Amino acid sequence: MFKRSFVFLAKLLLFVVLVWLAVLAYWKYTNHVVSSEDLLIYFFILPVALALAYLFVRLLWWVVKKTFHRLGAPAAVQATTVHAGASADGGSREPSRAAYVISTALCTHFGDEGAQYLDAILQEKKRAGISDEITRELGYGVRAAEVDQLELAAAHEETRATMMRTRALLEKVYAQLEGVLHQAAPGANSTDGSDKGPAGATLHPEWNGVPGQHNAAPANETRAAADGTMPASLRVHIVLPVFLTAPEASLIQTDVTEWLQAAGWPRQTVTATTIQPENEVEYLRRLEAWQQQASSDAAASEWLLILSAVSWLDVDLLNDRLRKDLQFANRLAKGGAVIGEMACGVVLAKARPASRLQLEPFAQLSHLTLAQRNKPVDAKGTIEAGLLAEMLADQASALSESDLKFVGLTVSGDMSDGRAVELGRWVTDDLPQLDFIDDVLSVAEHLGECGPAGSLLALALAAAMVQQRNGPVLYCSNQHASWRALAAVMPAV
Repeated sequence: MFKRSFVFLAKLLLFVVLVWLAVLAYWKYTNHVVSSEDLLIYFFILPVALALAYLFVRLLWWVVKKTFHRLGAPAAVQATTVHAGASADGGSREPSRAAYVISTALCTHFGDEGAQYLDAILQEKKRAGISDEITRELGYGVRAAEVDQLELAAAHEETRATMMRTRALLEKVYAQLEGVLHQAAPGANSTDGSDKGPAGATLHPEWNGVPGQHNAAPANETRAAADGTMPASLRVHIVLPVFLTAPEASLIQTDVTEWLQAAGWPRQTVTATTIQPENEVEYLRRLEAWQQQASSDAAASEWLLILSAVSWLDVDLLNDRLRKDLQFANRLAKGGAVIGEMACGVVLAKARPASRLQLEPFAQLSHLTLAQRNKPVDAKGTIEAGLLAEMLADQASALSESDLKFVGLTVSGDMSDGRAVELGRWVTDDLPQLDFIDDVLSVAEHLGECGPAGSLLALALAAAMVQQRNGPVLYCSNQHASWRALAAVMPAV
C-alpha cells in the first residue's frame, strides 16, 4: 500500500513539473511578460485544475465499472467457473453446499494452535529467522520457518529428510485431532478386535493394483444415528506434495489408517485416499465435488478428514527446486522468499454434529467459488481485482447480511508477482472495514510456498480467526497465477 501511494505521488509530481515546463516554454516562445497573476494561475491553479479533472474522470470511470460489475456479477462468475465446476458432459453443476468445520489442527514454526499462530503473525509480528544450515549450503542467508523439536523416527540410510519430517509433522496433527475423532468414533468402545484387518489396507488403487473400491461397512456395525448428525463413516483425504514418491506416500497412508484404527474407527468405516495434486486448485475441486454430493442419510453421517503436510527443509530437495525454478532461486537469493514446513488437519461435516458430542463452538464453511483470471497475475500490464469482487458477490448471494460483516481474511499465496496489488485493490474497494496489515493473513508470506497444504492451512486459520474474533472471515486461495477460490467461514448458529 505504501509503495502504491509513493508511485501515485511521484506521478503527480512529474505531471506538475511537465505542466510548468510547458508553460515556461510557451512564455519563452511568445516573449510573454510574466506578472504575479500569471505565476498564480499557471503555476498553481492550472496544475491543480488539470489534476482534479483527471481524478474526476478516473472516479467516474471507476463508478461506471463498479456498477457494471455489480449488475453482471452472478452471470460473470457463472461463466468463469465453468471449468472449475463443470460436469463430464461440459454442463455446469449446482453450487457446492455449505459444510461445518468440526475441528482443525496445525503444526507450524509459529505454533501448534490457530490462536497462537494468529497472535504471532498479526499481533507480535514474528517472522522466520535465518537458517544456519541452509545458509552454509547455499552460500547466502535464507529464512526458514522450521518446526523445532520434531521427533524424527529412526530411518534407513536412503530415507529422505523431507519424508522423515513430513511424518513427524503429521504425528503432531494426529495428537491434536485424536480426542475429537475418538469421541465420535463408531468403534471407540469396541474391544473384541473383530474389526481389525491388515495394517494399511485401502491403499490408493494406483499403488496396490486393486480397482478403486472400498468395502462398505456391515449394517450392524454402522451407526445411522437417529438425529442424522452422528458420524457413521469417515472419508479421509491425505493431501501430499508431488515430490513424494509412491512408496513414501503409501507409508504415510499406512500411518493414517493405523492411527484411525487405534482411535476407534474400524477399517470398514474409513475410506482413505492419498492425493498428490499439482496445485491447490486441483485439490479444491475435489473438495467442491464433496460438497456438491447429493444430500442423503449416508452423506449426512459422513465426516471428511483432510490431512496435509509438506517440508522443504531438505537440502537435496531444495537444490533440485532451485535448478528447475530460476525465478524462485532469484527471489530466494534476494531474500524475497521463505522456505518452510507445516502440517494441518481439518474435519468437515455436511450436517450439524450431535450436541452430545460437545464440539461447540465450531464454524460453518460456505460453498466454494472458483474462477479464473483473464490473464495471470504475473503478466505485464494493469492488475485488476474485478474477478475477486465478482466472486465475493457470488458468495454474498448465499449469505445473510450479518455474515457479510467480515472481520478478517486469510490467503494462501504470498505477496509477490502482483498478488499484493490484486489483494490491496480488492480489500480497499470491497472490504474497507479490513486493515491490510492487521486483518489480512498470508500463509506463504511467512511459511513459504507450501502448495495445497498451504491452502488448507489458510482454511484452518480462517476457522481459528472466526473463533478468536467472533465474526465471519473470508478464505481466499491465490497461489495459482490465474485461478482463485473463495469461501466464507462463519460462526455456526
